[in-house]
Amino acid sequence: MQPGRCANSLITGTHTAIWRTERRSLLTLLDNPRLAPGHHAALQRQLDDVDQVIAKATR
Repeated sequence: MQPGRCANSLITGTHTAIWRTERRSLLTLLDNPRLAPGHHAALQRQLDDVDQVIAKATR
């Protein structure tokens, strides 16, 4: 289940810090030029999901 895609998920301010840390980690991984294209695409999808969760929590 993806919290960013589930209408019933509850993301509060206490969760936001964890999601922002996850976002920073993903950006660091994506910054690696030696990353395989498939791995890069998977991480990008994960980053998109994290961004959705953060946007949902800050509305």
